[in-house]
Amino acid sequence: MIKKLLVLVLFLALVAGVVLFFALYRSGDEPAPGASAAVGDDRAVSAARDRLETVVSRRSGSEVRLSEEDLQSLLVTALAEHPKGRRLLELSKSVSAAIEEGRVEVGITVNLAEIPRESLSEEELEIVHKIEATLPILADRDLYLGLDGVPRARDGSIAFDRDSRVHLAFLRLPIETVAEQFGFGDRFREELTFDLPYFQVDEVRVENDTLVLALSARERGH
Repeated sequence: MIKKLLVLVLFLALVAGVVLFFALYRSGDEPAPGASAAVGDDRAVSAARDRLETVVSRRSGSEVRLSEEDLQSLLVTALAEHPKGRRLLELSKSVSAAIEEGRVEVGITVNLAEIPRESLSEEELEIVHKIEATLPILADRDLYLGLDGVPRARDGSIAFDRDSRVHLAFLRLPIETVAEQFGFGDRFREELTFDLPYFQVDEVRVENDTLVLALSARERGH
């Protein structure tokens, strides 16, 4: 997952070129949209999990209504459940979530200069060096990497549709373009799914600034 994110940054930097340079230069430190929180330690992950469990426990029937802050907690909790996701949280400065106009946006903020080089593989380190050489302005500033789309229920999880877009600062590209460019195929989308502990998601819809989930008990062993 870390390698794919770094490759994505490099690709977007190459595509954007001078346009991205001036967009970043003008924007300054553009904040991530919606609810955002630092997630650098176990306490932050624990707080996110506790918030999510509280929201789910207060559900009305089978439905749970998530605000942007709740969605941010869901994202942190889902990432923390897997080793690759946990590593991503460790390297991120913050995780954010936004709900607007029928779409959901989730993202992370990273700073390449603050990523411990010893934590990267040789291949990942080589990609970082290429990014820094391609656009030096990216080397020591906060970078927002996001994904926005219409969420769907798929195999008991929350997933994004094929019309989703990948973000780097002001640059946005269809997820299909990114997947085809690197041969990620469906695996790329499969990794961009989010689970709720103990529950499967049967339906997802957006109502104004709220994400509504219809839940049922997850079968044992899943």
